[in-house]
Amino acid sequence: MILQLDPDALPSRLLETNFAALDFVWPGFPVKTVGSWVGQGGCGKSFLAMIGGLSIALGRRFGGDTPKRGKVLYLAAEDPLDQLGLRVQNILTYWGVKPGSDELARVDANFHLFALLGQEHDLMRTEDHELVILNQLSNLVAGFGDGGDPLRLIVVDTLRRFHNLDENDGCEMSSLLSVMERMALNFNCGVLFIHHITKNAALNDQADLQQASKGNGCLTDNIRYQSNVVNMTKDESKTLSFDAGKTKIGDGRKYYVRLVTPKNNYGPPLDNQWFRRDAKTGVLDPVNLVPFNKAGDMPRPKPVGAR
Repeated sequence: MILQLDPDALPSRLLETNFAALDFVWPGFPVKTVGSWVGQGGCGKSFLAMIGGLSIALGRRFGGDTPKRGKVLYLAAEDPLDQLGLRVQNILTYWGVKPGSDELARVDANFHLFALLGQEHDLMRTEDHELVILNQLSNLVAGFGDGGDPLRLIVVDTLRRFHNLDENDGCEMSSLLSVMERMALNFNCGVLFIHHITKNAALNDQADLQQASKGNGCLTDNIRYQSNVVNMTKDESKTLSFDAGKTKIGDGRKYYVRLVTPKNNYGPPLDNQWFRRDAKTGVLDPVNLVPFNKAGDMPRPKPVGAR
């Protein structure tokens, strides 16, 4: 750290500066920052992150917003390429993207998947006192050339597979966050890490809390954005409906997840977004759920005088 006076930081200079509006990867998540998606194992957070990344690659609506189109680097260290490829195939097919189409050419240009299962990948690794990940990213971005869409997002899936540190150690996690912050700042993009929640949060229906995230508090307190991917609870399945309140979801709750944003430092509070998992492909689609009308699920009373 170097402390020196910066004339551009003087209040008089700041008062007269015309600051550009914040540039968001998607609502609540600005570029040049680090954010996270957290959830219990198997809830669909990686699948949803891939859907979000492909949406950016196409400039396609995601949830309730259409993100700016751009390049995405998806660093996947938990699944083999055939499984990751099947997800990409299912998503694009579900969206109606055809072989040989302009849309598919755009995906090829913008979505870059790195299947890293079984490889050594440590964001903290240095060579000649320089971070290897920053040099690798610089080479990748330089290879894109000056044309095309800009880099918008780097996904780190999952965080635990990209370091050898103690996640309960605040000093070590702060250092890890600093590396990801440098990635975001150097390449003018958002860096989103996928992370798990604690067993206690999962067992006690607290998966939607900011504090549900596993590890030291700086993994939530020191980032600027966090969304939780939450399975529908039994109580929610009794009170919510997908068909104008006529039928409660009930046992179908395993197909529903909620994206909730408990931490959002650069914008107004965000509404929850429900997604429904397609039974055949696993693709998660946004869906509007409404309160279940108990009267709609019960036999109607007979008219007065009826036998």
